[in-house]
Amino acid sequence: TVRVPLLLRAPGRLPGGVVVGEPVGLADVAPTLAGLAGVPLAPPGSTLDGRDLSPSLVAGDEPPRVDLYAETEYPRLFGWSALAAIRRGHAKYVAAPTPRLFDLESDPGETSNTLQAGDHRTAALAEALASLQAEGVAAAPPVESELDAESRAKLASLGYLSSRSSSGAKLATGADPHDRVELFRAFEEAHWATLAGRPAQAVRQLRPLVESDPENAVFRAHLARAYRENGEQDASLREYRRAFASSPGDSQVGYELALALQASGNIEEATTVLAVVLKSDAARPEAHNALGILRSMQGHTGEARQEFERALAIDPDDAVVLNNLGNSLRDLAQPEPAAIAYRRAIELAPNYSEPLNGLGSVLVAQGRPAEALPLFERALDLAPDRHEVRLNRAVALELSGDRAAAIHAYRDFLAAAESDPHFAEQRAMAIELASRLEERASSEPSRN
Repeated sequence: TVRVPLLLRAPGRLPGGVVVGEPVGLADVAPTLAGLAGVPLAPPGSTLDGRDLSPSLVAGDEPPRVDLYAETEYPRLFGWSALAAIRRGHAKYVAAPTPRLFDLESDPGETSNTLQAGDHRTAALAEALASLQAEGVAAAPPVESELDAESRAKLASLGYLSSRSSSGAKLATGADPHDRVELFRAFEEAHWATLAGRPAQAVRQLRPLVESDPENAVFRAHLARAYRENGEQDASLREYRRAFASSPGDSQVGYELALALQASGNIEEATTVLAVVLKSDAARPEAHNALGILRSMQGHTGEARQEFERALAIDPDDAVVLNNLGNSLRDLAQPEPAAIAYRRAIELAPNYSEPLNGLGSVLVAQGRPAEALPLFERALDLAPDRHEVRLNRAVALELSGDRAAAIHAYRDFLAAAESDPHFAEQRAMAIELASRLEERASSEPSRN
């Protein structure tokens, strides 16, 4: 992470083939590039974090040696300790639960800790590091902000908060990342397996990691994702719940938990979790969309519409959310605004079948079935397994007066949805409609 090669090319300014041995800091890059370009990065007398090294480089000299600082807050995401380091020449001191001192000339791989208590060089480096940290401006921590009292009460009622997780911050074991290197490497391997579409392998690799570091919400959340992608929904939900209990301020884990809860039919619990997620991280359009879907499932159409509109205020070009907004507006008997939302979704995603079906349904309700038919046809071409579209097409054909085509379309829907229990009610309706049309056709005298 910190041993990064830097290649510079400045025609007319720098000679080619020169290797600079003295290490420099990332903060030096911008001032140096500006100096090579002849455009100072800041007015004379102003303070920069880095140094303009161009005079030394142009002269062919090594840059002046200074202390170089490095830090990482990343381990805190895993519940481990943050790290900070200072390099002075070949000596590198790392502040950690177990401090370390390395001689980079003889040990560039940092395999041997040479730190000795009371050593003058160690004390000087530790003092210099503390001074640099005291002068610096701290970045925001990588954990979520504290949950408010209302959110904590909601989560506590569901069993997600205990005496061990009394704040929204992630529980920190304070483990030394040096002692977790093998775990982290194994975690990377499991993550790569997930990305490569091998969730079963990822599950096998992640389970022992969770057993080794049970308070590690990152390990557990990835295990939950691997279970989900491997089709093990019960196990996935169990691990998501445990991960969120360990880190109730983690909005991403909360969002994924809510989706798992929705998929398992736990609608009320999913709604509560999403409401808490949005209380601490309101700028997540996908969470607003998911909450809107849940509100719609609960029959709260007005609230659903509000959530979809909040999502679109953050990301106005999301075709899925626009389609969902169209659905809620249609349910609220607002066909014109619904049609606008559907048309915008179709414009953004022409190969997305849902808004085609939605707009077609609006046109049918407005007495314009002939205009709806091409939309249903396009939707079926894109998603031939959508039973609802087949039924809507049959209704549009009947209302258009094409009795024979409507009968055929109803029978086509019945055959396609025969084994789908979710369409039992619609199948009964289609049987009745098709039978009525057939009786009417048989009762009318044939025409020569």
